[in-house]
Amino acid sequence: MIRNSRTNYGIVAQAFHWLTALLILIMAITGLVMEDMVLGPSKIAWYGFHKALGFSLLVLVICRLIWRFCNKAPALPDHLPAREKLLASSVHFSLYLLMLAMPISGLLMSWASGFPVNIFGLFTLPNLIAANPDLQKFFKAFHEITIFILLALIALHIFGGLRHHLYYKDNVLKRMLKIA
Repeated sequence: MIRNSRTNYGIVAQAFHWLTALLILIMAITGLVMEDMVLGPSKIAWYGFHKALGFSLLVLVICRLIWRFCNKAPALPDHLPAREKLLASSVHFSLYLLMLAMPISGLLMSWASGFPVNIFGLFTLPNLIAANPDLQKFFKAFHEITIFILLALIALHIFGGLRHHLYYKDNVLKRMLKIA
């Protein structure tokens, strides 16, 4: 099924979910690796790849949000206490917020540094802000802190899915895994 049903996510929502997860993992790894590299052509290439992937992630998350608004998510099971439903909603909202904030802060950091953002050699994004060392420091700190918050929320999200599967033994985790 392409669209979400009352009980399961459709193939499009699942593809968005898992592709987003993969890109975030790659982004986190490249971000950590390039920080420890010596400045040179290799590091600059890694930065270019990281920026292009970040822009791709931003576009993917926007498309994912549009799809999400057009396709109601399956409801959480009735057996869940209201506080757990609130926690799940809060984590999902925060994940979406940070999945937007991370690439936007990366773009702003790059532009505030005076560096262009080239997307896989296909085109270069126009700089929307002038080079500004103070803004660059702010966006860099924001970007670096936010990744750890995002990773903590992802861990909480994974824990929640596993809790549903192992403790509640309901279909919450399965509905993002099965194609039916």
